[in-house]
This record gives sequence, C-alpha cells and structure tokens, in this order.
Amino acid sequence: QHYHQHMHGGAGGAAKPLDAAVEKALANAQGDNGVVGVVAADYHGLCLSAKGSAPSAAAGWVKSLVNTAKLIGDDSPIICIEADALNIHIAEETNTAVAVYSIPS
Repeated sequence: QHYHQHMHGGAGGAAKPLDAAVEKALANAQGDNGVVGVVAADYHGLCLSAKGSAPSAAAGWVKSLVNTAKLIGDDSPIICIEADALNIHIAEETNTAVAVYSIPS
C-alpha cells in the first residue's frame, strides 16, 4: 500500500515528498539544452516517471547501475554513458535514481 500511495498521490492527490524530489529533478533536467528524456526509479527500481524518449523499462537498470557503482566505493555516484547518438547521465537523490537522456553536442 505504501507504493500505491506514492504512485497515485494518496488521499486528495497531495504530492508526497518522493514525488516532489522526482518533479524537481525532472524540472531541472528539462531546462538543459539537448535533453530528450528523463526516467526516475524508486528505491526498488520501479519506474516513478518517464518523460520524452527515456523508456520506463529502463528504470530497473538505472537503479541497478547506481547500486553497482555504490559497491565500487562511492555513496553518491554519477554515472555517464556516452555514445555517438545519445548520452545518459545517472545520479541518485533521496533514494530516487534519475537518468537524463541527451543528444551529444
């Protein structure tokens, strides 16, 4: 039931703190040039939000990458995946992993 409340806003549609963290990350990313998508995953790797070209199915992988990077020794890693056609930057804030998809400049 705890998960259900976060996904659907609970009684009266009031925003939960976790929802506020996701919306803040999404708003910050959307202001950047070249951003084409954002996906956010909760503590369990479940998709909280997917915007633009970021697939909701990537949420579990995003959280898994953050967890793996933490095992290497950094408590708050920033992961950068760079390819010819797409860059993905992944970070975690308040147990919410966020991946920002952008077109390389």
